[in-house]
Amino acid sequence: MKKLLIAGVLSISLNSVVHSALLVNGSFEDPVQLYPGNNTGATGIGWTLVTLDGVSHNVIRTDGSGYGGGPDSAFDATQYYDITNGSGYIWQSFTVGADSEVAFGAAFSRRDNLSMANASVGIYDSTNTTLVLSSTPVSISNEESQEIWKSSLGTGILTVGTYVIRLNMENAANADAAFVNVVNVVPEPTAALLGAMGLLTLLRRRRH
Repeated sequence: MKKLLIAGVLSISLNSVVHSALLVNGSFEDPVQLYPGNNTGATGIGWTLVTLDGVSHNVIRTDGSGYGGGPDSAFDATQYYDITNGSGYIWQSFTVGADSEVAFGAAFSRRDNLSMANASVGIYDSTNTTLVLSSTPVSISNEESQEIWKSSLGTGILTVGTYVIRLNMENAANADAAFVNVVNVVPEPTAALLGAMGLLTLLRRRRH
């Protein structure tokens, strides 16, 4: 009975991690911005901007009316992100509590009539220096509608620890719906062994 109980507790603990979202404010909905359209200098969004030529965060709030500087609608909910007048990346740290298979990515679009927008997502180590996983890059040409959103997605295994996600954006790119989700926990050998022992115990009892 004790072996079965321990295996059951481990199973519940692991399952509670699966499909969990690891990012904060991935869709840039918090805080709600004051004005429809551009909100340059937006603060408190939970992301850090790194840029050589850009000015500041810009969070676009959509309200159903036309917006000439980019898509009229966000990919998710009502707000999306733009680096004001520049390129670079925004980053956020997150922690993985168990060795896990993760899915990650973001949606990207382009601004007004600028040139092609290239964008991608990368996951780095805790020092934000070594690339660990990368998404499939996306490009939106200036011949495509600025209303188009394209998803840049990736998957991979992360061990227990702290990581950094980067949304890499050229000047013409907007971003929305960033995510890192645990889709499967890699079981530790001890957990697998206890589970097998519990199953054997159950089978023996059924035979008697």
